[in-house]
Amino acid sequence: MDNNDHFSIHAHPSPETSIASKLVASPDSPVTGDSNICKKSQAPLAWCLFENWEQYLEILIKLCHLYNLPMETIGKSICGRDVPMVRLGNGKHKVLYVGTHHGCEWLTGALLLRFIDAYGTAFSTRQRIAGVDLSFLYHTRSIFVVPVCNPDGMQLALCDDDKQNPNMNNLIAANGGSRDFSHWKANGRGVDLNRNYDAGFAICAARATPYMRQYGAPRGYCGTKAESEPETQALCDWIRKNVPLDLLLSFHTAGEEIYDTYEHYASDKVRNIARILSRFSGYALCRPPQSDAHGGLKDWYLQTYRAPGYTIECGRGETPLPPSMLEPLFIQLTSLLFCGAVLS
Repeated sequence: MDNNDHFSIHAHPSPETSIASKLVASPDSPVTGDSNICKKSQAPLAWCLFENWEQYLEILIKLCHLYNLPMETIGKSICGRDVPMVRLGNGKHKVLYVGTHHGCEWLTGALLLRFIDAYGTAFSTRQRIAGVDLSFLYHTRSIFVVPVCNPDGMQLALCDDDKQNPNMNNLIAANGGSRDFSHWKANGRGVDLNRNYDAGFAICAARATPYMRQYGAPRGYCGTKAESEPETQALCDWIRKNVPLDLLLSFHTAGEEIYDTYEHYASDKVRNIARILSRFSGYALCRPPQSDAHGGLKDWYLQTYRAPGYTIECGRGETPLPPSMLEPLFIQLTSLLFCGAVLS
């Protein structure tokens, strides 16, 4: 995207050019272009009309083409799938949003698709979202979105199989002999990516059983060493090259909670921003359960950089949350997604 281009996007497309209406010919599900774009829009079915990773990626690519958004690959999954990143804006302040660390939490990937389209639609129609001027947001912030950190896990959770994965027999063993992977969190070799970061890794490793070390596990297995997995290594490498970041949000399901601390590393600034994010979303600030208290992206980021980084546990209910939850989640988190980016 040309730095001198005022958001390289098709000139003033009508609201009907939203990617949702491109992909789903339904007059009942437009993304509207008025100032209440998020609250008034009907649930755009396109965001959950994917049955596997390839279909999800196709929607993401079409979305980027529609708005001329730059998309890059920050790395590869264990099965060789791209880990894509989309950039919104051209400002000096950097913000990072990450979804779908866990395969069965694929709805967070759909949530970030919805966010990208709302951003592009509102900017192109010169509207505000949650009171935020999108022109101001574009010129002052660069929001980097990794909508799916774990494409192999998403594929397994959606399809109960992965023809691209030579390790399926081990994964079935790790899954207790079951071919139902709908609750699968780990990546394509049974490593929980949100336990694979270098924060309390020894504690996570001490919990690993010999069976986990041999076959992996649906959730909770941290891997052989911190950043052993290409997905986590790619994300950490990108962060190391791009710090300082003004904000990092890692989206998970569920609980309507924000995890805002790790050990003693949360500064007053980190806590103050957490309180604002809590007001934006209505989510409670809390600590994760002890079983989930180490090895996460937010944990590593807070420990390493002492900068604002949070886990957002979206929605309520048993994961995987149903597709019908997407639009309520997006409306609930609109202020957090858009206003959160301008806090610093």
